[in-house]
This record gives sequence, structure tokens and C-alpha cells, in this order.
Amino acid sequence: MARRNSRQASPGMTIVIGIIMIVISVAMFTIGNSVNNMRKRCTESTKGVVQTVREERRTKKSGKHRRVTYYVYVTGYEFDVNGSTYSGSSTLSQSDRLNVGATLTVHYNSDKPAEEHYSQYDSSGTGGIFFSVFMALFGLVFTGSGIKRKLSGGMGVRQAIVGAAMSGGFNNNNNYNSYNNNGYNNNNYNNNYSNNNYSYNNSYSSNGYNNDFNQLN
Repeated sequence: MARRNSRQASPGMTIVIGIIMIVISVAMFTIGNSVNNMRKRCTESTKGVVQTVREERRTKKSGKHRRVTYYVYVTGYEFDVNGSTYSGSSTLSQSDRLNVGATLTVHYNSDKPAEEHYSQYDSSGTGGIFFSVFMALFGLVFTGSGIKRKLSGGMGVRQAIVGAAMSGGFNNNNNYNSYNNNGYNNNNYNNNYSNNNYSYNNSYSSNGYNNDFNQLN
């Protein structure tokens, strides 16, 4: 039966992965929160007119070994505020695709409509905020796990015992316990038994105790 090898990331690598996840989650939260706050400031709305539509081909992973191709449509539009014309852009899915000349709703900040505006098809940023929170939690778990393993030497007691047992036994510098065909040696304790003309020798040097027994046929 084939032996299955399991590899586990080192404590240092686990900590690095956790920190990277936390940094990415912070960036995602910052961007999502910024978009969400911008949308709150866009209290005015008007109609925009589509000026350009550009098709883009993209792929995404579906399943373990499969990628799916799909198309999005980068849609440029213009809208007027107090006699001035401003432009914006939104990325639409195939089901939301608009043709040139079509209209869409544009929300804007009346104080700076050129910088702060969005269409009805733009993301709210809330999804990114929730996802960043989950990623941060996973990052904290990875980092905490790596630190814990680092402090404990990277290997638990149980894993150490199993590893030593699989290697074939224990090797002690004090030669505490050894056994061979001629006898048993344990802390200067010798017990020899021979089946030839029955002889028995028992000695324990720590207490100065000796016991010899011989029986001859």
C-alpha cells in the first residue's frame, strides 16, 4: 500500500501567509469603505447617455481544472449638471449590456460631480467590506497558528513521539536501556540466564547484591 506523504507549511511561512491576508483585507476594506462613503455623498441623480461600448473577454475558474470564458462591456457615458457635461464609465455584464444612445441613471455629488459619481450598474463596495472582514479573520487564524507553532518549536509532543517511534526506537546518550541475546542491562543491573547445565546469575551493583545459582546434571 502506498504511503501518503502530508506536507505542512512551516510556522514562519504560515505567519507570512496570515500577514499577507491581513494586509490584503485592510486594503480591500479601505477601498470598499471609500466607495461606500462616496455613494452616500452622491445625493443627486440625473440621466446619462451611453457614448461608447467596448467588449472585453475574460475568464474565471470553474471547478478544479476548468476555466469559463465570459464577456463584459465597458460602457462610457456622459451626463449634464447645471449646463456642464461630465463623463463616466461602468462595466456591465452581458445581461445588462446597453447600446450606444441608451440612457442610464447617474448619481453624483453636487459639490464635485466630476470626481464623485456612479451609475446604477456600479458596485456598492459593501461586498468588498464583508469579504475583507472574513479574509482578516482567516489571516488572524493563520498568524496565530504560526506563532503558536513557532513558540512550541513547530512540533507538538504527540507528533514528536510518533516520529521517534516510526524511526525505529529511541537513542539515549546515557545508554539507559539495552537488550541483546546474552542478557539485559539496565543501570548496572545484570541478569544472565543459560539453559546449559542450568546456571543463574543475578547481580545488582548499586546495592552490592549478588545472587548466583548453579545446578549441574
